[in-house]
Amino acid sequence: MEDRGLYLLTTKTDNSNKLLCFQYGVDNSSIGELDSLITSFTTLVSGNEVEFNKSFKFKKVVSVDIVDNILFVLDKGANSVFKFDITGLITDDYALRRTGINDTNNPGRYLLKTIGGEGTSQSKNKLSKPSALSVYKNRIYILDNGHNSLKVFDLDFNFIHEVSSPNLFNNPNTGPLVSIVVDQYSDTNEAVYGYILSSKGKIIEY
Repeated sequence: MEDRGLYLLTTKTDNSNKLLCFQYGVDNSSIGELDSLITSFTTLVSGNEVEFNKSFKFKKVVSVDIVDNILFVLDKGANSVFKFDITGLITDDYALRRTGINDTNNPGRYLLKTIGGEGTSQSKNKLSKPSALSVYKNRIYILDNGHNSLKVFDLDFNFIHEVSSPNLFNNPNTGPLVSIVVDQYSDTNEAVYGYILSSKGKIIEY
């Protein structure tokens, strides 16, 4: 069965009361508008062609997060994280919409940067079977399951540090780690905590 998901990004700022969403799947991924009644999805740019004159296709999107106008997409199939600027889609910029020309033929430029891929060189920037990401206070936290570690980058994909924990990632009692949310501990305690969900429904505070 195809893995699919719908992630609410933000509310558009063009007075249309429409929501901007990222719909993802193995064979088709797109950014589009969802009306206020959540009954109609209109594609603005497809995941197959997100960069001008270049073919592009997600392999297996497993996690998405957004900071202001920047969208981060974790593709487990490509062992990579993609960074997109969706400013024009939020503001309904006329130049980016190119009235009368669909995004498949002339999508404009949205992809800013990527990180990941497999290999042995520059291993701190490589990913293997990543399962989730979370963005908090200008930091990107990635569960890098294949390397049994939690990796932290800034918003430009500059490596900050890595926490290696084979016991956490290979615990048969909890199962594989599948999701992470990073936030401050409480309204009165600003300490940063990660909450990791395992495949067996266990929540691990990290």
